[in-house]
Amino acid sequence: MMAQAIRFLFLRASGGGCSPACRRVRRAGRLVAGGRRGGAALEFMLVLPTILLVLVGMLGLSNFLTTRYYLTAGAIHAARTCTMKQARTLACVQEDIQRFVPALTLARCSALLATTTNTPLPGTNVQMFDVDLRCTYSVDIGGAFLAGEGINLLTIQAQGSMPYTM
Repeated sequence: MMAQAIRFLFLRASGGGCSPACRRVRRAGRLVAGGRRGGAALEFMLVLPTILLVLVGMLGLSNFLTTRYYLTAGAIHAARTCTMKQARTLACVQEDIQRFVPALTLARCSALLATTTNTPLPGTNVQMFDVDLRCTYSVDIGGAFLAGEGINLLTIQAQGSMPYTM
């Protein structure tokens, strides 16, 4: 008697002691649940293009910001270095830019224009050596869309200045 009671409780707990009506309900439940299989995969496929678009946009923006950072740092470095060498010329600036700015950053610029000016500060014997860099940036992906939104990613301007006494 005790063995039958234990067996009955085990079957009830495991769902094996279900009546025929209970089995029909469970079978119908499995058929309904079977229609929901693959729902997560379908949702993922709907969200995947948006995720990829955001990822590609982040990569393009990081390339742009890295290029702008290195050009600005290069302009400041060139102004400082050429002032310290007392060779405040365009040739000195171009040589320092080629040496300081990474080649990959320079490769992103289809055209790089460097200009220098020596500006006296009024009422002092101090002058400012200014270095201006203009990079015509080659936009990878999304450039036409961003230009249509009023964001100009086509020209990067970087400036660096260093004072010196005459």
